[in-house]
Amino acid sequence: MEKDRDSLQVKYNESVAEVARVRAQQKIQQQQLTDRRFRAEKIISEQIEINEQIKKLSVDNANWEKKANSNELLAKEAQKEKEETA
Repeated sequence: MEKDRDSLQVKYNESVAEVARVRAQQKIQQQQLTDRRFRAEKIISEQIEINEQIKKLSVDNANWEKKANSNELLAKEAQKEKEETA
């Protein structure tokens, strides 16, 4: 009877240890998931910021191209007037 009780106590202790181990593993996995979510959110935020910068640079580039084209036309007109007066 004493052996049975000791055997049951050992099994109980092993079960308690297994539950503690599983809970610790779950806690680690939960923290890993939280860390991954945080990194993913940070990457998404950075991508949104980069996309906004790209849009702004595209608009800036288009404006500079218009200005360059306008300057080319002005230069051609000036050259034409110069040639006509010469």
